[in-house]
Amino acid sequence: MSFPKLKILDLGCNKIKHVSPSDLEKNCDLRELKLYANEITEISGLDRCKELNNLLLQHNKIKCIGKGLQHVRKLKVLRLDNNRLSKIDYREIGLLFTNNYPRY
Repeated sequence: MSFPKLKILDLGCNKIKHVSPSDLEKNCDLRELKLYANEITEISGLDRCKELNNLLLQHNKIKCIGKGLQHVRKLKVLRLDNNRLSKIDYREIGLLFTNNYPRY
């Protein structure tokens, strides 16, 4: 899928299990990505989404954040409620706090 000027992409409620870098690589100007109510187990595929402000991942099966957000530096809104997270390690999201102070 290639929509280089796409700003908002809503893929909520689609039974998506995984997002790979190739899924979003041509949509690198995304500002808002809605992946709520899917079956995603890990945060990945966001390497080229450097302009992303809003990431909605609530109601999935995510167990840990890992390194999936390390390239997303402009994030202001991150929704992770209703997942399988038991703890959030500061090292997983530490870079997000340095400049932007996202709202959780």
